[in-house]
Amino acid sequence: MAKCGMMEVKNCLRRDYYKTGDVKYIDVSYCKTLVPVVRKVEFLDILDTIGTRAITNRQKLLEQLEVFLKDTSYRAIILDISLDANTPTSADSELVSVLLQLPRIVIADTMKGCKLLDSRLNSIAGSTEYSINASEAGFVKYPLLKDDKRSLPLLLYEKLTDSRLKHLFGSVYFDGCSLACGNMFTTLNNRVEKMDTLRLGENELLPEDYKDNYIVIGAISEGDEHNSYIGDLSGPEININTYFALINGQHKISIITILLILGFYYLLSYSIVRSKWKITDRMQTSQLWTVRAGGFILSGLIYKILLIVPFVLNYLLFDQILTFTAVAFVFWVINKIVQTNKYIKK
Repeated sequence: MAKCGMMEVKNCLRRDYYKTGDVKYIDVSYCKTLVPVVRKVEFLDILDTIGTRAITNRQKLLEQLEVFLKDTSYRAIILDISLDANTPTSADSELVSVLLQLPRIVIADTMKGCKLLDSRLNSIAGSTEYSINASEAGFVKYPLLKDDKRSLPLLLYEKLTDSRLKHLFGSVYFDGCSLACGNMFTTLNNRVEKMDTLRLGENELLPEDYKDNYIVIGAISEGDEHNSYIGDLSGPEININTYFALINGQHKISIITILLILGFYYLLSYSIVRSKWKITDRMQTSQLWTVRAGGFILSGLIYKILLIVPFVLNYLLFDQILTFTAVAFVFWVINKIVQTNKYIKK
């Protein structure tokens, strides 16, 4: 029998392999135009120019999208650029018309306080409010569903599959019959690399080049960069890779994961309630509870350390990251209640 390394073992235990397919990137970083920034003066019902801004050349973008409209043999299009109504151009009306006609396309929603070029675009617009910083240890934390607003990768996932993520209550989500995460950490261990990247305005992507491919349009080279645990990533890369994580089921919580975590919870609870095990008692002294305020913090950290075990195992087996800070706090509170109850009985 051939020897299997960790990656082979992980592939055997995952629900499925990454179904990535080919991706064509179109970089808009160097195709800019300077336009006025306007705002509406409510009491006068007029538009006031408040400055200028360099945005993606929408005329060049329109020309490329018209090529896609003539031949829709692509798999899907992700358009990760700003289509803010506060930066109007002469190409906007035609651009909106083409966007509404293109099948299998999703676009990035605007930031809070801004509006899209046309309200009809809201049906194909998804949120891109992900975070990737030190608090997430360089992983991508992507809220899939927030305040009934679907993220861009989730919107594409639901357009191309029969699935739909539903929020029941609190942190409980379901995708079909499977328990799912509302906030997904994209590990990017199987990310799609940006290979041949075309620059918008220099070369058009032709049908023979994009047939059965995913097309990702956005600031690939500069202007939308993020520092992750595997190096610098652009926003468009994060969106397409999060989408691939979704179709691979990375947001779904498997039965094995549930049993693994519940089993560990049971052992930890048993160690707190049944004094003969005393796992947690051996890791801390009674002085931590009564002598110093710092003991509160230290004793709480003990449960975070213990809970690392099942969550690390879940990551190694399924490339799935789950948070456990709140759970660690619950076990810490339970332990203090049990300790206090024993002290009162004495």
